[in-house]
Amino acid sequence: MSYVNVMIHAVWGTKNRKPILLGESRILLLEHIR
Repeated sequence: MSYVNVMIHAVWGTKNRKPILLGESRILLLEHIR
């Protein structure tokens, strides 16, 4: 049986590093990513 290991490192940002994700939407997104 073969074994496959996929590792993904994703980095993103916003223009001028403005904090767009605030409050509950930030929490929901982080939970979805995990």
